[in-house]
Amino acid sequence: MGIVTSPADTTGDVDDAASAGPQVFTWFSSDGARVEQARIAPTGSELRVRGRLVEAGTPERPAFTLTYDVVVDDEGQAREIALESERAEDSRSLTLRYDGGDAWLATTGAGESERIGTSGVTEVLIAGSMAFFSLAVRANGLHRAPDEVSRTALSVEAYDLAVSDTPMSFRSDDSMVHGITGEAATSAHVDAEGFVLDVPGSIERR
Repeated sequence: MGIVTSPADTTGDVDDAASAGPQVFTWFSSDGARVEQARIAPTGSELRVRGRLVEAGTPERPAFTLTYDVVVDDEGQAREIALESERAEDSRSLTLRYDGGDAWLATTGAGESERIGTSGVTEVLIAGSMAFFSLAVRANGLHRAPDEVSRTALSVEAYDLAVSDTPMSFRSDDSMVHGITGEAATSAHVDAEGFVLDVPGSIERR
């Protein structure tokens, strides 16, 4: 694991992830039930995040794999998100595009499109995804200095790609970033670029 960097130790407006070149991060859950890997690569002034989240089956739901492809602009805003969830019985796909104003357009694999989410929603979160948690941290500059933000976000269920509004509250202090979304709470160490290093006792990046 890399060095744990305090958000207060990082300053400035330079996108460190873009200047660092392509990187691959892998996150493992402590119980071995989930692994996520993402490739972060600069493409001009944008950032491309491509990854996969694999989760073992539980009594509540079968095993599934979620793949994602995210385009992030130079302001840290995700502009386009392509998702595909694969289960034993079927697969589903969904593309979310931010219109640059105050709305998201959702297009399913069947080609059906609709505007979704509360007006003004910018963040998209996926429960359990360290990549999407990291993107929210970076979009709000929480890795650069202690701060706090509360707003509504879009929540995508990784298992079936159902989308709903969810309250989002993120706070960074001198050592960690704390996020509360819906009924889930996560406190993580992040690196100087805002990407999760670990969630103590739960998830570790290797």
